[in-house]
Formats: sequence, structure tokens, C-alpha cells
Amino acid sequence: MTDRLLAAGRAACERRGYEVTAPGRPWLPPRLADPTPDATPFVTRATASRVAIEPLAPDEATPTMLVSRLRNNRGNDRFSLFVVEDEAEARRVRALLHDPPLVAAEDAQGRRTFYNGPDRVALAGGGYAAVRTDSDPADLVWREDGDGDERSVLLVDAGRIDGTETSRGDVGRGADDTVVAHLDGVDGLNCPDPAVFPYSYARDPDDKRFRVRTPTNGGRTVGIYDGVAAMRANAYQPVPMPLVPEHVFDGVSSVRDEWAVLALGDADASEDPRPEESGTLVTADGTTRP
Repeated sequence: MTDRLLAAGRAACERRGYEVTAPGRPWLPPRLADPTPDATPFVTRATASRVAIEPLAPDEATPTMLVSRLRNNRGNDRFSLFVVEDEAEARRVRALLHDPPLVAAEDAQGRRTFYNGPDRVALAGGGYAAVRTDSDPADLVWREDGDGDERSVLLVDAGRIDGTETSRGDVGRGADDTVVAHLDGVDGLNCPDPAVFPYSYARDPDDKRFRVRTPTNGGRTVGIYDGVAAMRANAYQPVPMPLVPEHVFDGVSSVRDEWAVLALGDADASEDPRPEESGTLVTADGTTRP
């Protein structure tokens, strides 16, 4: 499948006047396309002229993967051309990148709900944040709250429906979104005080086991575990770090013009000698021919 996607990406770039090379380095995209003087960019407002061809298998079209590749390409002055098998997959990728860009949702006041990233919230003084819950880890969701420029950020447990109060005395605004932590804006995610969260955990330097502690009573130890899996089995969940666009992209909240998605057509390769010639191009502005 990867070869087919790469062939389609190469054909699309060459039709637009790019010269495609294979860098052959594991830390670089599998194909890079440099513009000739007559090249037509995939997005006219893009800041980068060089194109990285990025084939995506269905299981790779995740917020974390897309953010990682976009960040790497943008940081190296490259436009990202994602290549997927069909239009349904292209629409899914576009939804992750466009509406709104790289956040899970945005309400009428512009308050965002974030995707969770692979990292954990590191705390001032060492260790990481944790909560105690029987909910699925995916039910721990970061979202903005407040009005105007005075935006706080809340960690809510969408799986808890009992309205239990948190250490800050906050309760959820709905029956299924109990608030478990509160910070004064997304910048507060950078090494917050341990007291913000119900628990913290850290690896002991001597026996290498994790200690889960409370932020009160001098940091009382409530559990000792061999690893994160054992913590989770006893309902202690690490707190995920959200993917905040302006943090990921160094102050830039939107990269809507720095990508396009090439969707291959549904032609049967056994009947079409050049299936890479078919398909559609999806950008933040809509759908066109590649």
C-alpha cells in the first residue's frame, strides 16, 4: 500500500512541476519534492515551497501522528502532502486538521476542547499528575472555560456521572463531565503545581517503583506500583498532556495552509495501469483534482 501511495504523491507533485527525490534517511519523509520555476503550489498561501510526501495508513491518521508530522515538516520549511487510500479517509484527516484546526471542538465563544497527546503532565518539582477514576483514559478531556480573554482550562472526567467534588471544589457543568483539575489558561500546563491535581506519581530512584501521592498531608503515599499498568489496574490514571496548537507550533495556533490530502481514486489497479493518476486533492478550502 505504501508504494501505491508514494507513487500517487510523486505523480501529483510532478504534474505540478516539482522534482521528486527519495532522501533515504529514516529521519526524513520518504519523498521530498522541490519546486521548479514553473511549479504550481498545492496551497497558494503556504509558507513553505518544498513538499514532503507523507503516506498515511488508516491507523496512522490520528491527531498525534498528524501533529508530529506537521510539526516536523513546518519546523524544516516543508509543506505536508498527506496521501491516503480514499476520499472517506481524506475527509477524516481534513476534519482533524481543519474544523477547527487540530482541536477536537470549538464552541460559539471560541472555547476549545483539545485532543490528548502522548505525553503526560509534568509537575513542578518532579513527578507527573494523576487522577483516580474507573473511567476509560479517553474520558479524561481538557477544555477551555471562561469568557473573553480570561480563559481557564479544565480537566474533565466525562466518564464520571456522580457529580463528585474535586480538590478545588469545582463540579462539572453537566452530569457527565465532572471537573477534576483547573488551571489559569493553557500556559499553566507547563509544570503546574502538584496541588492542582488530586494525585501525583514518580519513580523512586532506589527501587524503581512508582509512588502515588496526595498533594496534601505532606504528600502522603497512597500506593506503590511496579509500573503504569499496575497503577491503572488500581484506578490511578496518568493525566494526559493536551495537544494545544500554539504550544506545538511555537506560537502559531493554525497551520491550515500548510497541508493538503491526496486521496487515491477507487480504480482497480489490475484494470487501471496508472491508478495514481486518479483521485482528489483535499485542502482546508475544499476539494479539487490533484
